[in-house]
Amino acid sequence: MPALAVVVCGLFLSACASSYADGNGRWTGGFFTEKVGPDRWIVEYSANGYTTYETAQTYWLYRCAELALEQGYDGFEIVGSLQLSSLREEPLVVPVVYDDPSKPNLVEVVRLLRAPVEYVPGRVFDARVLKDFLRPHVEGDKCGSNVCPHVHEYLFRGFGKTKAETAPV
Repeated sequence: MPALAVVVCGLFLSACASSYADGNGRWTGGFFTEKVGPDRWIVEYSANGYTTYETAQTYWLYRCAELALEQGYDGFEIVGSLQLSSLREEPLVVPVVYDDPSKPNLVEVVRLLRAPVEYVPGRVFDARVLKDFLRPHVEGDKCGSNVCPHVHEYLFRGFGKTKAETAPV
């Protein structure tokens, strides 16, 4: 009977979306990082079948921002062809990276940058600004066990700027 209880508990716990955590063992998902050059890292977020792409993308970007700051950098650039999806009022079709359609998996090389960081929507990010924006989604209330859908302002021109800084001249 105790063995059955352990199995049932294990199945129950595995029925949740992957959390924002180091993916030791890769069984339940999580993030993985590997240094591949002086300022280049492979960053991966591997999720389970209960994790939405919204959650995987949010956690992947948050990890990239954390990594840049942990390594003493100010920002990062997505080096490869990863396309980030945007939640907007109008539908947007964007190709995404998946190993399995039921398990979002984002893997890309990022180059860490020193200030000044020239923001390029969807490619180059100020790590502090992005991390501060994503923190409430990563650490705050969830929709079930996933990040709640939100407008991905970090993909729009002018992200992190005040209205005065983005006003036409």
